[in-house]
Amino acid sequence: GGAVWARSGTELGNPGTGTVTEINPDTNRVIQTIPLGRTDWVRAGRDAVWVQTGAHGITRINPATGEVAGKLVLPKTALDYGESDATFWVLAQGVK
Repeated sequence: GGAVWARSGTELGNPGTGTVTEINPDTNRVIQTIPLGRTDWVRAGRDAVWVQTGAHGITRINPATGEVAGKLVLPKTALDYGESDATFWVLAQGVK
């Protein structure tokens, strides 16, 4: 959507600020900063920004408003994640 999204997490050895920041790549200026607590990664899609929050949480942000649009809890067996057309996909290992 014409922006760069970056996180400053509070993970092992990196106190950070626990925020996700939207940056205009043309001007290098901050558009908005959203406090979320511990953040491990951020992935931006066309209609949503997805942020891992906590050990197994995913927070969805509406990039137009900066508001939290939803939260998910991933299974502990989650191996990988991806986003496509505002849908969040999870690859999880099966448990027998």
